[in-house]
This record gives sequence, structure tokens and C-alpha cells, in this order.
Amino acid sequence: MVADLREAVFSHLTGLSQSFRQCEDRRVVSRLTADTTQIKSAVGSSVSVALRNLVLFIGSAAMMV
Repeated sequence: MVADLREAVFSHLTGLSQSFRQCEDRRVVSRLTADTTQIKSAVGSSVSVALRNLVLFIGSAAMMV
């Protein structure tokens, strides 16, 4: 997911005018790297918490039965 997002933004950046890229390129790429890293962290931790809660739910339901 993160790689697809980076690829889409990079292709968009390469399509922008040369004058924009000269001024903003470094800042945008730095921001892109930081943002995609945060997305990766958020999704990774959310999946692990959801999986843990699912296992706990199944275990609790099994014990009640």
C-alpha cells in the first residue's frame, strides 16, 4: 500500500512543471517519505490490535460455550 502511494505521488510530481519542482521538490519528497512512514506505522499497529482483539473474542466465546 505504501509503495503504491509513493509511486502515485512520484509519478504526479514528475508530471509537474520544472519551475515548481525546482522550488518544492526536496520539501515535497521529504514530506512524502515522512507521511508514508506514518501511514505504514498506523496501519501496522491497527492490524495487530484488531487481530489480537479477534483472538481474544474467539477465545472468550469458546470459554463461555
